[in-house]
Amino acid sequence: MNLKIILLILIIASNAALSQNLQVLLTNSKDIDPHRYEGVRGSPYFFNKFVKGNIISNGAETFTDMILNYNAESSEFEIINEGKTVQLDKSIYMRVEILPEGNPELELDFPIIFQRGFNMKWLKKFGQMVYEGTTIKLIRDYTVQISSNEIQDVGKTLQNKRFVNLEEYFLLVEGELISIKLKKKKILNELEHSNQLEIYVKENKIDIETESGLRKILAYYETIK
Repeated sequence: MNLKIILLILIIASNAALSQNLQVLLTNSKDIDPHRYEGVRGSPYFFNKFVKGNIISNGAETFTDMILNYNAESSEFEIINEGKTVQLDKSIYMRVEILPEGNPELELDFPIIFQRGFNMKWLKKFGQMVYEGTTIKLIRDYTVQISSNEIQDVGKTLQNKRFVNLEEYFLLVEGELISIKLKKKKILNELEHSNQLEIYVKENKIDIETESGLRKILAYYETIK
């Protein structure tokens, strides 16, 4: 058989397999109403625009270079499939990774990783894994709510709606969730060897009250724990 024909058959078979696998990811997916947030100021999305990401299913299958965004108001991921935006069924997948190399315009220093199921609190929603070590994790709980209030305008009452961003940070240590603030004293109080950590912070001029600085501290913490 002609080599070109063989290659064509392999390509067609591969594309068919990918299409079939994608249908698994799209199980129970829902079409998005483009007018659902009409009249609400701001955005419920984590990213300003849809980005490339990898979605890892419950069976550890990876769907690469999906065009996606995280809707923090609904706590759901949405993807663009065949020109249409759909909401995925979160019970199908456990993890989403947005990598620097796939999104140069984001200028990421670290991958942005969302995970669910790592704790009872996050069985049905995603947390952002800011630091994912072997003994300790730092999780950002990012949510968006719709705030509504009434305003008076020329003898009539109007509803003023807008998106409000909320966030909270947690340390996950040996299965225990510890709520923390990004404040130096509060962070060190929650960790062992706080004196040694404080020396490390000073010597390396680390801003512990930022996500990047806290990553460095937690990485060092795991070497001395």
